[in-house]
Amino acid sequence: MKKNGTHYISTSMTRPYDGWPRGDYQVVLYIDGKEKLSVPFTVE
Repeated sequence: MKKNGTHYISTSMTRPYDGWPRGDYQVVLYIDGKEKLSVPFTVE
């Protein structure tokens, strides 16, 4: 069954005790096994 409209997804990750290692990362969102969104970010 397909539903129309806006849907929100919330998620979080706990910061490691020593902080996140510096570097380039990305968050990738998959829906039904298919990549729908990729957001790059950098920890400085």
